[in-house]
Amino acid sequence: LIARHFDVPAETLFAGGPGSSPLPNERQPMITVTRKKEGPDNMVMLPVLSNPDQKHVAPGEMAEGSALSPKFFMGFSPLFLSHLAAEWTNENLVLTTVRGDAMSPTLNDGDLMLIIRDKQWHLHDGVVALRVEGLILPKRVMVHPIGKRVTLISDNSFYGAGLDCLREELEIVGRIIWCGRQL
Repeated sequence: LIARHFDVPAETLFAGGPGSSPLPNERQPMITVTRKKEGPDNMVMLPVLSNPDQKHVAPGEMAEGSALSPKFFMGFSPLFLSHLAAEWTNENLVLTTVRGDAMSPTLNDGDLMLIIRDKQWHLHDGVVALRVEGLILPKRVMVHPIGKRVTLISDNSFYGAGLDCLREELEIVGRIIWCGRQL
């Protein structure tokens, strides 16, 4: 694309000799979407779960061929995933769709959110995924410095100032570490 923009041969943009990186394939997308679990060798294929279908199933516990199997998988570069979260594994990452507009403009209805479940992670301020009545919902969490209380905040001001609750009342699925949307 850069070579075309500057009207120069693509070979002039790549330094190095034998063994250097090959020219990119112009038809290959940066993110691979497939209906199968298999992907290119250098991609990590993560399930994209339909949020309303996730009742009683925790991320990473999807059984192949079950009624709740994901409809498709999305490929990510391991380097990109390491940039997002140093301690990721295929089992502690899951993609699902945002439902509703409570977190708009940060997360909109239909956006993909990448969630990491980290057993070593301690609850702190940020955007997390909560399980509420079988759905996975994103919420901004503000942890009170004293006591065992947290405030759940919706980024959309239409939903009010927030809801105070005890940490134990929350079923936290994990931290939301990435989101993607269709333009």
